[in-house]
Amino acid sequence: MINFITSNQNLFFAYFGALGLNIIDFFEICGDKKKNIIISLNIGLYWAKFFILPFIGVFVVLMYQCSDVRLNPVLSVNIGLSAPAILKSFSKAIPKNISAD
Repeated sequence: MINFITSNQNLFFAYFGALGLNIIDFFEICGDKKKNIIISLNIGLYWAKFFILPFIGVFVVLMYQCSDVRLNPVLSVNIGLSAPAILKSFSKAIPKNISAD
């Protein structure tokens, strides 16, 4: 059986690891002179993604814990950071124009 405090601790580490990834994205938007920062940050979808996307990393850590895998805090942060990053890279790899040639 998973220790309740340890399992919750790992979920928090996973969430804040993924939140750290979103903070890095935030600073990239702020540093980009070509984008209009006001328009980019006023979109509700951006802020929803900013706080909801880290739950993907929490879900992956929860799946590991349900499989009786013992996780330490460093591994939980790594999983929380990498799961949303992988999904973001998948979404950027989709071609914008698909032709039926």
